Amino acid sequence: GAGGSPPPPPPSRKAAAETWLAPWAAEEGRANELCLYFDAPVTLALLRLLNYSRTPARGVAEFELLIDELLVYRGTLRCAGSEASAGDRWQSVLFTDDEAT
Repeated sequence: GAGGSPPPPPPSRKAAAETWLAPWAAEEGRANELCLYFDAPVTLALLRLLNYSRTPARGVAEFELLIDELLVYRGTLRCAGSEASAGDRWQSVLFTDDEAT
């Protein structure tokens, strides 16, 4: 975005086309995983997440973020229920103290 600010979340009609539903790990003790691989080193200042909302019981409750096999974040992800406004459905994890981000 302009001035170093992050881009706004996609409009709700577009968001559905840019998301996917991970299979549910039904086995006890097994976790779902989402792996992202980059061809070159990247700098991560902000991770913006949108939880599943069609059936809230299927969304994420707790998640961990590992970078190069190191745990850098462990937290919860709120439900993105349909009663929330589009901007309130997104949740951000910041890895910077830069106020412009």
